[in-house]
Amino acid sequence: MKLKLYYIGSKNPSWAEEIAQEYDKKLGQFGKFERILLKSPSLERKSSEQKREAEGEMLLKKIEPNEFLLLLDEHGKKFENSPALSDRMVKVMSGSQSTVTFVIGGPYGFSKSVRDRANESWSLSNLTMNHHVAQVAFLEQLYRSFAIWKNLPYHND
Repeated sequence: MKLKLYYIGSKNPSWAEEIAQEYDKKLGQFGKFERILLKSPSLERKSSEQKREAEGEMLLKKIEPNEFLLLLDEHGKKFENSPALSDRMVKVMSGSQSTVTFVIGGPYGFSKSVRDRANESWSLSNLTMNHHVAQVAFLEQLYRSFAIWKNLPYHND
């Protein structure tokens, strides 16, 4: 099983990159894990639809047809708690897909073409987060999901 996390936007500030690299190491013990930055094109706010479409095209060129594509989006499925997220994660990973690809969208969300291609959409919170904070929060929850699944001493009920 291979896991990828695309994040659309700009390079992580040092505080976020330091935390992300720590989780890269932790997640690496469960299989191949890769974080990939897709630089968002520089366009003005009034061009939000054009920006969303350009980001979508860029992302879809990177995704293979057999990848399970999971969007991290404020409008996605909400989980009651971390064990519920872990249960869903195990089911997704137990599927026939060889690669599970997560995506944190840009500031204006995802294009229709990306939403149409996605297998699922999950929400990290009812709150809107910038992509650096969302990335750190998701990496922690992804690791927590594995720890719950593998019965490691990390999550406390």
